[in-house]
Amino acid sequence: DLIVRVAGYSDFFRNLDNVRMEWQLTEGGNVVQQGSIDRLDIAPQQTAEYTLPITRDITPSACINVFFRLKAAEPLMDAGQMIARYQYVAPGEASVCGSCCEATKAKAPKVKFKADKKAHTLTVTAGDIMAVFDASSGWLSSWQCGGVSLLGEGGSLRPNFWRAPTDNDMGSRIHQRYAVWRNPTLTLREFVFDKKEQVVRASYDMPEVKAVLTLTYKFKANGHLMVTEAMKTEAGAKVPNMMRFGLVMQLPYAMDRSEYFGRGPVENYPDRKLSQAVGVYRQTADEQFYPYVRPQETGTKSDMRWWRQTDAYGNGLQVCAPASRLFYASALHYNIADLDDGDNKEQRHPQQVPLSKYTNLFIDAEVAGVGGVDSWSGWAEALKPYRVPYADKEYTFCFKPLR
Repeated sequence: DLIVRVAGYSDFFRNLDNVRMEWQLTEGGNVVQQGSIDRLDIAPQQTAEYTLPITRDITPSACINVFFRLKAAEPLMDAGQMIARYQYVAPGEASVCGSCCEATKAKAPKVKFKADKKAHTLTVTAGDIMAVFDASSGWLSSWQCGGVSLLGEGGSLRPNFWRAPTDNDMGSRIHQRYAVWRNPTLTLREFVFDKKEQVVRASYDMPEVKAVLTLTYKFKANGHLMVTEAMKTEAGAKVPNMMRFGLVMQLPYAMDRSEYFGRGPVENYPDRKLSQAVGVYRQTADEQFYPYVRPQETGTKSDMRWWRQTDAYGNGLQVCAPASRLFYASALHYNIADLDDGDNKEQRHPQQVPLSKYTNLFIDAEVAGVGGVDSWSGWAEALKPYRVPYADKEYTFCFKPLR
């Protein structure tokens, strides 16, 4: 049983006889049970407890949504208008990856590797899935499913440590103090593959931040790709925090339809997320861009269980985290560099920012909060629990092609 404790509102003057409580039990974002309590006869400054008649088990992927609505219209408010809400998110690790991490069936096609030393490429195939790496840079430069490209022309999948600075960031000079992470040098030190383990590995020296970054690509016969991003830092090095730790994937421009299970639909960040409920949402890349008067970071959503990015025909990919770790994501028709004013704030407007030729899919293990105790001093920076510290890090994403 779940007990909901309801307190009277307006402190001294009103009871709740004009308020109805509605509730929902969701599993994986889908409503599986719901009900309402029509009579909340609670006096001002008093509380009451109600037991929701939930008959299903509360699993780690469950949420309970509670809404309070007016029964009859009141001045400036309509009948049925929501005046308060609350969401209970079940504790525990939800199994959000599903079939992505299950054992491959015996009849699945074999994973094949073909290196072309003359062209400096490595091609990996599994049935109608084909991935091509540029052996001179280590980047994934082409990825196709059934002949449909999952990368835009000239696009790639790359590590990402930066977001466009917000006004708060600039108020506390984060854009200057963290600037080494804007575009750190990544010098390829090793590019190897193992046919038996079905793994491709690229390691990079990052001299400015005294670290080594390794991207490991694990191919599965079912066409899924596991990408592990790991960073080994130098003990005692004086390197600033970073804006984020994750990946950016440059998709075809038309692959702009997002469906996700996490907090939304309004953008939200580690220190600004409880206003948005966990659920399943659908948006386009253009809808995820908020036209702030001055262009800056926008669109990120927190606590992702999975994220699907497709074109109008359903071709694309799903991203999740096999270790049931929640992540952050967004999709925009803008490049970070074009949203970033650099070291000095320019008084530009959104219509002056050029569109990218890609749909940029940002997926992150960690994202810095947006702060805001004030907007002009060190307090403008996010509080310590919501920063992304310089430290050893490792995170795995699973990419599942959709067709």
